[in-house]
Amino acid sequence: MPIAMNDKGEALRLSDEGQWVPTNLARNPQTGEELAFDGRDWQAVKRPVDVTREVGAVGAGLHRGFANTLGLPVDLANSAFRAAQSATPIGEQEGLIPGPGQVLGAAARLFPAASDNPVGGSRWIKDRFGDVGVDIDRKAQTSAGRIAARAGEELGGMAVPMAGAMAIPARELSATGSAIREALAGTGTLDRVGQAVVSAGAGAGAGVAQEAAPNSQMAELAGGLAGGLATGAGLGALQAGVSVAAPFLSQGAREAAAGAALRRFSANPDALETNLATAPREIVPGSKLTTAQAVQDPGLAALERTVRSEDPQIGGGFAIRDAERAAAQRAAIDAQAPSGPGATDVAAMARDRLERFQAAAGTRTDRMQGAVDRQAAALGGDAAPDTYGRTIRDELANGRQSAKGYEQQLWQRLQDRPDLALEVSGTRDAAQKMMGEIGPYAAAPEGDASSILGLAADLPDVLRYGDLQQLRSRIVQAQDGFTRAGNAVDARRLSAILTGIDDDLARAAGGDAAALPPPGQALALPPPTPVPAPVSAAARQEASSSVESAAPAPSIGDPLPEQLPTPPEPDALQPNFGPDEAALYRQARAATAERKGTYERGAVGDVLQQGGFRSTDGPYLRPDETVAARFFNAGRTSRTDVQQFLAAAGDREKAVQALREYAAGDLKRTATGQDGAIDPTKWRKWMDQRVAALRPFPELMRQMDSVGKAQSLVNTIGRQGEDAARAFEVSPAGKLVGDRDPDRAFAQILQGGNVTAGLRQLVRMAKGDAGQVRRAAVDYLLRSIENPGSVDAAGEVGLSTAKAARTVDRLAGPLQDSGLFGADHVAALRKVVEDMRRGVYAQNAGRAAGSNTYQNLSAASVLGQIGLGRLAESTLFASTVGRPVAFLLRIPDQEVRKLIADAMLDPDFALQLARRATPDRMEWVARSLTRRAAATGAGATAQAGSPRDQQPTAQR
Repeated sequence: MPIAMNDKGEALRLSDEGQWVPTNLARNPQTGEELAFDGRDWQAVKRPVDVTREVGAVGAGLHRGFANTLGLPVDLANSAFRAAQSATPIGEQEGLIPGPGQVLGAAARLFPAASDNPVGGSRWIKDRFGDVGVDIDRKAQTSAGRIAARAGEELGGMAVPMAGAMAIPARELSATGSAIREALAGTGTLDRVGQAVVSAGAGAGAGVAQEAAPNSQMAELAGGLAGGLATGAGLGALQAGVSVAAPFLSQGAREAAAGAALRRFSANPDALETNLATAPREIVPGSKLTTAQAVQDPGLAALERTVRSEDPQIGGGFAIRDAERAAAQRAAIDAQAPSGPGATDVAAMARDRLERFQAAAGTRTDRMQGAVDRQAAALGGDAAPDTYGRTIRDELANGRQSAKGYEQQLWQRLQDRPDLALEVSGTRDAAQKMMGEIGPYAAAPEGDASSILGLAADLPDVLRYGDLQQLRSRIVQAQDGFTRAGNAVDARRLSAILTGIDDDLARAAGGDAAALPPPGQALALPPPTPVPAPVSAAARQEASSSVESAAPAPSIGDPLPEQLPTPPEPDALQPNFGPDEAALYRQARAATAERKGTYERGAVGDVLQQGGFRSTDGPYLRPDETVAARFFNAGRTSRTDVQQFLAAAGDREKAVQALREYAAGDLKRTATGQDGAIDPTKWRKWMDQRVAALRPFPELMRQMDSVGKAQSLVNTIGRQGEDAARAFEVSPAGKLVGDRDPDRAFAQILQGGNVTAGLRQLVRMAKGDAGQVRRAAVDYLLRSIENPGSVDAAGEVGLSTAKAARTVDRLAGPLQDSGLFGADHVAALRKVVEDMRRGVYAQNAGRAAGSNTYQNLSAASVLGQIGLGRLAESTLFASTVGRPVAFLLRIPDQEVRKLIADAMLDPDFALQLARRATPDRMEWVARSLTRRAAATGAGATAQAGSPRDQQPTAQR
């Protein structure tokens, strides 16, 4: 069954019911092993060592010894009173005279009765200790604890040295301690401290004996004697050694020993003082260098490494120094930027910059687009195409009517001369020639062609002008009929007669037929004086109206009379078609040609065509919505078509404006999307395709070109703004906008391929106030040099020198080239790196000459090497005083090590120690040690005849 121990040290076993119940304890008399009964068998008890309990047991032993010693007088008196009061009167039964016993008993009964726990007695004192919380009966668990507690009782018994021989209670009287003290009392070697040490040794010996032979009084006595004698002998040798080593236990000797250790470990001891004097104390403000870091001596670096590792208590100072230096290094980096949120503020600045840029770009684009829209609206063209078509055709029809009226007025003035006659032999000759060409097998003239040929062939030499015009009109009408009927032969025959008439008219006008205007071409003939040409369309309209009201001009479609008037006798007519008549004729002929060329041919004639072939009445053949497009289009004849239109429209601004607006409307419909936005590409394509049609309208073309270019510029600026926004979003600064973690985004900037460009962008964006950008960079530096795997003595994450060196070397150039850091900032960072490199010097420096074990840092080793070696020849010294001296020199080892540790932490103190440990001074120390040993008699054989040495002057 299992055994357990409670917090009171009691043994417990597990019962059959599953409950923990107390059990019995026993000890094996042969082995001393503690046993516990588990209900069936005895098991060894393995008590966990409670250090607190062990220490408490030793303290309890000290208190018991103190109580026993302090309460011993009261206990002895109380025991005497108890014996006297209980004594039987002598001779009382025999009735004799009272003897001495009766007298003593009677006297004892005069005092108070003896008590079991008198005030001031040892038990009473122990109870008072219990009242203040001292467990006077606490027992140790281990043998070592019980031996220490037994020694504590003896040592506590010496707490009242004035008790003399009563120092040991009667109940626990240690004959061992008394015997030792009595044996050594006459030697004069023990003082009170020595007596205490001897008592403690006797108690420890008795405790060992009790552990070996429990409950054996003889074993306890023998153990106490052995322990006390051994302690006393050692104490005597120690006192002899003290007389030799005492001078070297002083503070000056310890400092000399520490200085000697520094020199011995230094890689360059001859230059140690100079190096210590000139070495820097701080590279970074507040970061104090250790001695090894300051002088960069590999030997001292090894010494520092040894001090750090071999003695955690002393090495803790270095850990604190490391933490202080790390804090100073962090502070130095942190001081390169003002305080603030850093990357968070930079991200907000970048976001604000982007938003303001987008807002400004949008406002600018909207403002420019508004100007473009106004320019486009000023072009017009908002009406439907059929509206412009009707307006254009009506204006052209009015122009044609005005031209016809002007033309008829000119012809009418010639016709109003009934006596006007001219030679017509050319017409007669042409008719006769044509009739002569008609052979017997040729097709005979049909219809009116036969009568016209016969009539023309019989013309006289001179004919009235009016008759000739009537003949000409009849021929033109018949020719048109043959042309429509497809009778090209008769049409050609009549055409020859018309040519003869034109030749006769040309000769009469003083020229030839070539001088007459061809059909469809308007000649700019100078108007004759009697018939001035109108200067405006209004004048022509007025003239036409007056002529039409007076006598309507005959139309080609009017029926001709069956026969022409009978010509007068030949001798009655004389040619009188003079220069004035010829000029009037040329003018009328030019007006007719101009009207036909302007209104009956090309695009204008197509637009004004009504009904059937050459019909002048009935509906127009071309729909209204296609009228404007017939002139303004992208065809090859567009320029000619527009020029014909302008010639026909003349000064009719309404028609011209209608065509302009139609062009603008067509452009808008073609190049504007459903959202109303102009497509500059379509706009330019439309204009390029219609450049010929636009040339006659230079102002319109300029306005359209301006709108297209303006829209293109607006679109370009808009795209540039969008491109700039997208470029910003993917730029280093843009990363700060899109990332929810500004610190991570800023780290990406500093880890990117072009750190300088990224930082320059942020600096420009900051507009002269790059403090928070610098703060973000400093925060990144502080994060990047941390070593997450280590924590310093201050609880802060450790710093990595390698990371710091790589980071600063990589970023120093970009930080300064971008203008974010100045030269002073970069220099401060490099100082931090240098300071950190010196900080790890002790970890990386090579091993110094000789051993660097911690043993070599002791005063015994240092002074032994310089002094005890001179006494090596003395066997007596080595066997008696030498060992105690070595032991005593180990006593200040901790102080020497503390001095060395302080010196390794403080270069100034190291310099002071090095100056105290010059070779001359250490030689004097060695000689002094030799003389001291000789004076004790132990070193008489060791250089007994050496001259008296003088102490050198200490260097300052």
